[in-house]
Amino acid sequence: MNTRVTETDLAKRLREEAAADAPAFSPLLHERIMQRVRSAARLPAEPRGNLRMPWVLGLAAAAAIALAIGLPAFLRPSKPPIRPISPIVKVDPLPSPASIVDSHVAPMYQQIAGAMDERKLAYLDRDARELTDFVKGQLSLAMVGKSP
Repeated sequence: MNTRVTETDLAKRLREEAAADAPAFSPLLHERIMQRVRSAARLPAEPRGNLRMPWVLGLAAAAAIALAIGLPAFLRPSKPPIRPISPIVKVDPLPSPASIVDSHVAPMYQQIAGAMDERKLAYLDRDARELTDFVKGQLSLAMVGKSP
């Protein structure tokens, strides 16, 4: 037994089925369609995707109203505040740069110069100590050699 159907046989059968008279009204098909319509009517309606748009428009309208009301009040110049006139206070004149140098800078310069001079001569003290130690050593050695 050959259960294999060739393509030509299959094409021939499909043409015959297509040419066959289909009934004008199918009660089974009608019943299936009506069941689907009834079940769809019982389901709650799906929310629309553009629900955010009214909120955006509402916020934009609120912002426009706030600007329309607040902007003129904000841009209106206000009256300058009334300030009491303070009495004129006499201020001592500032010292001249020369007097500042004489009173502050010159003494500081003298202190710095004195400290630097002390440092310059500080090494002489050390050298003098070393010289005296050397001379003492030499004299004591000379004295030891001349013993009576």
